[in-house]
Amino acid sequence: MDLKDRKLLYELDRNARQSNSEIGKKIRLNKNTINYKIKKLEENKVILGYYTVIDNSKLGYFSFRSYLKFFNTTIEKEEEIINWLKNDQRVGVLARIETVYDFVLMIWVKDVYEFDKFWFEFKKR
Repeated sequence: MDLKDRKLLYELDRNARQSNSEIGKKIRLNKNTINYKIKKLEENKVILGYYTVIDNSKLGYFSFRSYLKFFNTTIEKEEEIINWLKNDQRVGVLARIETVYDFVLMIWVKDVYEFDKFWFEFKKR
């Protein structure tokens, strides 16, 4: 992968909806070359797919990020908590991380009161 491929990936990461002509102007390649490079990156599984990023605030939701660290809990209890989080529709993201914390989660709610209710239910676990 050369420098132009990296610049192309950067531009796609910033805004995958921009046209090949727009990308080409930014990285100084014509749109046909951009199209060819994108197809090659897809064939070589460098680009695995495309996804939509939604601005939840436009839908009336607030997001809260929380970090979890388990202390003195059994594996069974951890699994119970994780399964509860996976099944709660307010949890949009749940990811295991390898830092001082064990998990990060993103909670989407309509207001702070709904978050407070979620947190109260979570602490009961």
